[in-house]
Amino acid sequence: MEKRCSILRFGSISAMAICLVSCTGRPIQSDPPGETLSDLPTSVRDAAQEAVPGILLTEMEIKGSGEGVFYEVEGHAEGKRYEIKIDTDGEVLDVELESKDEEMVSLSDVPRAVIESAKRELPGIELTSAELENHRSRKVYDLEGVLNGSRYELEITESGEVIEVENESDDDEDDND
Repeated sequence: MEKRCSILRFGSISAMAICLVSCTGRPIQSDPPGETLSDLPTSVRDAAQEAVPGILLTEMEIKGSGEGVFYEVEGHAEGKRYEIKIDTDGEVLDVELESKDEEMVSLSDVPRAVIESAKRELPGIELTSAELENHRSRKVYDLEGVLNGSRYELEITESGEVIEVENESDDDEDDND
């Protein structure tokens, strides 16, 4: 009887997999729908090419923020790595040159306006590190911290304008799916 139940269970799982493949016409994929470079809208691809001529796109992700949904595409051109944020209409929101020489800074050297903005955005956050980056010729601080057991990353301009807040713990959970 136990052997028969195992065979039935195995048979049911196989039947579900076959049904999923045959019903959808394609195998189950690990990437969520719309999250591969082949799914990138032409307007977004063209905007990335215009922002960084000759860029070879390597990754893309659909993200949401207070301003709505946008695409975050990554790629390289002339030996440099770029991250470009583009809205759904193809408007470039930000171009970031990712470099190995991003400057780590002591939290005590971060301007007061930046620290206050971070604490206003996420009351109770314990900031753990800071990096100084250049975004479109303006200084942006990339702060990391912990709040209620979750890791957060905040991008804040030198004047205290919050550009982005991201719960890094959510990303880790998504990676395990």
